[in-house]
Amino acid sequence: MEEKEELLKITPKFNIIYELGMPTGRKIKNSIIAIIISFVIMIIGSISINYLNFKDEYQKNNIINTVNLVLIIIILFFAVKLIIHIIVQSMQYKNITYTFYNEYMEYKDTFWNHQTKIIRYENVKEIEERKNIWERINKCGIIILYTNAEKSKNKGMIIYSIKDVDNVYSKIQSIIDNVHKNSLIGNTDN
Repeated sequence: MEEKEELLKITPKFNIIYELGMPTGRKIKNSIIAIIISFVIMIIGSISINYLNFKDEYQKNNIINTVNLVLIIIILFFAVKLIIHIIVQSMQYKNITYTFYNEYMEYKDTFWNHQTKIIRYENVKEIEERKNIWERINKCGIIILYTNAEKSKNKGMIIYSIKDVDNVYSKIQSIIDNVHKNSLIGNTDN
């Protein structure tokens, strides 16, 4: 039996700017949008109330202060939520590894859900490197390993936020090609 040799280890790096343009940053984006919308509503509401006719200035100021207080509480809520999402996403990235061994790749997430997944190279149908415009600006990309898994949801593995993605892609391609080549040589020996 062949010894388990680590050939390549990838740990994605958290980058908040990168996350804003990626599906993995959905919660962060939503919190920022909610803060902006609340702030805009506060400004528009304050301006609008100034144009309404009130019997006295005290009543008008009371309404403005109440609306602003409610909106400030909402903004603070979404700001705290944003900070929590950033911390959680950052910690999530620190606890994810993709380790490439002689015959398989092992995905490990040791954060909250503690998940491990193994993809044997003989099951890898295709490897894809992607860099959309947002990823090129942030000097990173993603690699997708497509497999022949039965479940449509699990037909591969996406590795997000890879720095120097061209180099990493070449290394992965080489690892998998060597395994495929060795399995073909082994099959012709029979």
